[in-house]
Amino acid sequence: CHLCPNTAEIELAQPFNNHKTRVLPIVRDNQGKIWLGTETEGLLRYDPKSDSYEHIPLPLSSKNIVSLLLDGTDLIISCFSQSSPILKLDINTLKSSEFYRPFNRKIDFIQKTSSGDYFLAGLSSPQMFGNPEKGFQKILDHPVSKIIECAKDDYWAVRTSSPIRRYRNGAWKEYLV
Repeated sequence: CHLCPNTAEIELAQPFNNHKTRVLPIVRDNQGKIWLGTETEGLLRYDPKSDSYEHIPLPLSSKNIVSLLLDGTDLIISCFSQSSPILKLDINTLKSSEFYRPFNRKIDFIQKTSSGDYFLAGLSSPQMFGNPEKGFQKILDHPVSKIIECAKDDYWAVRTSSPIRRYRNGAWKEYLV
């Protein structure tokens, strides 16, 4: 497996040795396998020990995987489609189930917080916070490209343009950069 240092492309083992596909998200599990969300090929699992990959079929309407989050032995997967649910894939059994259906919202990234809740965020969607059991609530109407957690209930949200926002003490505050 060869990761190109200045691009978001990856050269994979046979039969992809002459084919490049954009890799958007990439995560490594605790067994050393690398999970690749691609723009055109869906989800791939690469095993560095054998230098081989495996295509993992998923019940999604798009093969453009935009977000992966490893949560224990579950891989949370979002694709570039407003009609597809977010999936949860058990990486040991490869069985998938619906994690959450965001109803006409494209989720660009998923992040789990120290409290066990999740941020579901997108560049063209309201930002959601919560979990599948309790439900998700809208926390921001503005597009967000990344959220980081500094401490429990202390978050920074970065947009593609200023201002950045901070959530602390139950409220969001804007900061100009």
